[in-house]
Amino acid sequence: MTCDRCDRTLPDGETRYVLTLRLTADFDGHLPEGARPGESLDTVLKQCMALPEDELNAQVDLALAFTVCPPCRAVIVQNPLQRTQKSAPGDSMGRIQ
Repeated sequence: MTCDRCDRTLPDGETRYVLTLRLTADFDGHLPEGARPGESLDTVLKQCMALPEDELNAQVDLALAFTVCPPCRAVIVQNPLQRTQKSAPGDSMGRIQ
């Protein structure tokens, strides 16, 4: 088995971690400005019908799992979104609002 981030071989018995990532569509209850309710729904339905089922499902709810080694875990925990700048004080890094 190897680390999915750095490709380092992980011998049997060595500490490893499973990183799970779940992306779920969010709706804030508001439609885009200028959208007419009936027209917007028809448009969305047409767009959905044009997509393969697995792609449509992935756009709504996608779950992934990765095996990572301890050094990669440490990097991921420090900056899970791999931002180039540190978050401002009071930022909601990693918390659902």
